[in-house]
Amino acid sequence: MASKGDRQNELKKKQLCQKYEEKRLKLRSILRDLNASAADKVKAMRELSKLPRNSAKIRLSNRCSITGTVRGYVSKFGISRWVLQEYFKQGYIPNVRRMVR
Repeated sequence: MASKGDRQNELKKKQLCQKYEEKRLKLRSILRDLNASAADKVKAMRELSKLPRNSAKIRLSNRCSITGTVRGYVSKFGISRWVLQEYFKQGYIPNVRRMVR
């Protein structure tokens, strides 16, 4: 089970990501533009490097909504596989009686 601090850090990362998303997209489009000058690309690269690291989408991780763990995350349900297995056993998920491997 993840600590409250881990969950809070992930929440802060999500907020930073949303805050800088538009600016980051704009700068990355300049870098990908074939018609942009080298000076513009260097300027965009410097601006991009000045942004906070945690504002990048790649720094986000999927977390279980129940336990907060990042391991064994099942994206279809939004929970970890351990919690999913317990839900299967207790019958919380309809039309599934047991998990078969």
